[in-house]
Amino acid sequence: MAKNVTWLAMLAMVLAFGMMVVACDNGSTNGNDDGTTDDGEPLPVSSGANTLSGKTYFYYYPIVFSETAAGTANGTYTVIEIVLDNGDYGYPVLVNGKYTYRDIATGTYSWNENAKTVTLKPALVRDRDENRLLDRAGLRRSLQARLDDYRKEFGNSAFNQELAVFGFSSVVAYIDYVVNEAFANETYGYSFSTDGTALFLAEALPSNKGANELSGQTYFSNEQEYVFTASGFTRTDSFNGNVYSIVTGSYAYNEYYGKKRVWFKPETVDGKSRAEFFADINVPDEHGYVDDNAYRANETNEAFRTTCDDYYSTSKTIGS
Repeated sequence: MAKNVTWLAMLAMVLAFGMMVVACDNGSTNGNDDGTTDDGEPLPVSSGANTLSGKTYFYYYPIVFSETAAGTANGTYTVIEIVLDNGDYGYPVLVNGKYTYRDIATGTYSWNENAKTVTLKPALVRDRDENRLLDRAGLRRSLQARLDDYRKEFGNSAFNQELAVFGFSSVVAYIDYVVNEAFANETYGYSFSTDGTALFLAEALPSNKGANELSGQTYFSNEQEYVFTASGFTRTDSFNGNVYSIVTGSYAYNEYYGKKRVWFKPETVDGKSRAEFFADINVPDEHGYVDDNAYRANETNEAFRTTCDDYYSTSKTIGS
């Protein structure tokens, strides 16, 4: 059991190297069919004005977009996280009552003003074991060393069995997957609050796979009720029988390590769009964000984040 927990923890950690906006991985890879490492697809050509210039996307892992001059081909971005007083644990370190941050990924970005999309291409990602930013080659070396240690600790048989549990035929296949996921381009839709102070990003849903076992059905998860149409959902959140939130949006269904999974992309929360939700947030007297608009943006991006979970068509339930 301890061995399995170790592997699960490691997998979760390495998959967190990639873009931090993503709520849950969709199991796709950007590797080549022959198992070799993809060196990375190029950024799309930027189009139109860069309205993200100098903006920050506030969420659990904020993204700071560089300012760009007119005619610039692309910009740079930095993903940051709140510094805690005990490494990756503990309480936030505050300066003058505000959060402090450290870099966990850097890269370049391009934009499409007409489509309202931004594409990010990672260049460096943080290895939490080494506590530094690594490029593709550096991450590959770090993973290889870590896996070599696991093999010595557990033995070849147990080691290979654990690889197979996650669908990998070899260490090379596992490392290729992790590196390609960590450095894969990610494209998001973007929008702003009405006053232009807050940036919102929206993850695209994965492609549907298999039969739609959700359309026209009602599923349950604890005190949540999900009502599905052919492409949309309504989630009613309750506590002790009292409704406190209603979320509507679109969904997609696919598989993840052999399990049926559904992705939810909210479009309204209690009848409000992102911009309306942002404008209606009451800000507490004290918080760790740089200003009240950053607090509102974080709360909005949390409420409208794309989420996913396993579903069970026989019991009509979602989640474990």
